[in-house]
Amino acid sequence: MINHQQLAQIATQFRTPCWIYDAESIRQQITRLRQFDVIRYAQKACSSLAILDLVRRQGRTRIDLIDDFLIWVVWGELRKTLGDNAATLTDGSPDDDHALLMELRFLGAHLVVGGVAPKAVTARAQEKAWSLEARVARAWPGDPAQADVKDVRRNAVGMMWVGHPATVQAGALALQELFARPAVHRELSAKAQALGVDAWSDAAFRIEVKQHIIELLRFRPVFPLLPRLVLRDGWCDIGGGAARAVKAGGGVVLATIGAMFDPEAQWAPGVYRPTRYVEGWARYPEEDEYLMFGLGSRHCVARYLVIDILVSAVIGLLTMPGLRWAERSLLASRITYDGVIITHLPVAFDPLG
Repeated sequence: MINHQQLAQIATQFRTPCWIYDAESIRQQITRLRQFDVIRYAQKACSSLAILDLVRRQGRTRIDLIDDFLIWVVWGELRKTLGDNAATLTDGSPDDDHALLMELRFLGAHLVVGGVAPKAVTARAQEKAWSLEARVARAWPGDPAQADVKDVRRNAVGMMWVGHPATVQAGALALQELFARPAVHRELSAKAQALGVDAWSDAAFRIEVKQHIIELLRFRPVFPLLPRLVLRDGWCDIGGGAARAVKAGGGVVLATIGAMFDPEAQWAPGVYRPTRYVEGWARYPEEDEYLMFGLGSRHCVARYLVIDILVSAVIGLLTMPGLRWAERSLLASRITYDGVIITHLPVAFDPLG
C-alpha cells in the first residue's frame, strides 16, 4: 500500500491534481472476479491507458473500441483543455459522465450529416443541445451577455459537441483503414510493443504514428462531404477549368475526399504513403496535410490537438498484441451505427503473459 510519505513525494514531484493507483489492489480484485465468465472494465469510471494495460495483462481479451476506450480517452484529453470548470459539467458519477458523452454523440450524429439530417435526428440533437447548454451554463456561470462569458461558453461547447464525437469517429475510421493494411499494422505494432511504456513518449515514434493517422484519414475522412450555405452570389470551381454560378441563399456540397485524391494536388493519390507530405508527394503539403480538417478560415482550430489525442490512443491500441476484429463476419455486421456515427466496434487481442 502507498503510505503518506510516498503520497507527499509524489505530489511534490508530479504536482496536483494527480491520480495514484495501487496495482496490487487491482490485481487482487480481478482475481476475486475470475469466478464470472466475463469481467468488464468500466473505462467510463477511469480512462487511464496505464490501468487499461494493467487489466488486459490479467487476461481481458475483448473490448468495445467505442464505449470501452475511445469515448473515455478522448474525453479525458479534451477535458484537460477546458480547465477546472469542466469537473462541474457532471455530478461526478460514472452514469452522469456517460450521459454527457451520449449527448455529445447524438449531437455528433447530426453534425456529420448536417442539413440532410432526418427530422428525428434533428429533434434529438436539439434536445441534447439544450441539455449541454444547461451543463455549460452551470460550469461557467455569469452573465451570457458579457463577451468573455459568451466566448468561453461558445468555445467550450464547440470543443465538446464538435471535437469529441468527431475525434472518436476519426479513431474508429482510422483503425478500420489500419486493419485493411495488415502489413502496416504488424510493423507499427511490433515497434510499439518493442518500445513498451516508452511508446507514448518516444518522439520519433509519435511522428511516425501521426503520419500514418493522417494518411489513414485521407482514405476515410470523418467528413467526406461538407454541405455549405452560399452567403452571396459567386462562382464555384468544379474542375477541368469549368465553373458554375451559385446564388446567395443556396447551397453547395464540397467533396473533401475528392480534393484529397485530386491528382493535380497529390502524386499517386491512390497509393498509401504516410510520408507523402515530407517527401514531395503533395503539391501543397502545408495546406493538404490537414485538409480533412478544413482549409483557410474554415479549418478546425483544434486539428493539432485532435491528431495528438489520436496518436496517443492509437499507440495504446498498437501495444495490444494480436489486435483484430472481435467477430469473424462481414465488416458491416461487426460495426453498429447510429446514422453515420459508429457506436460499437468490438475488437479482440491476445492475453499477455
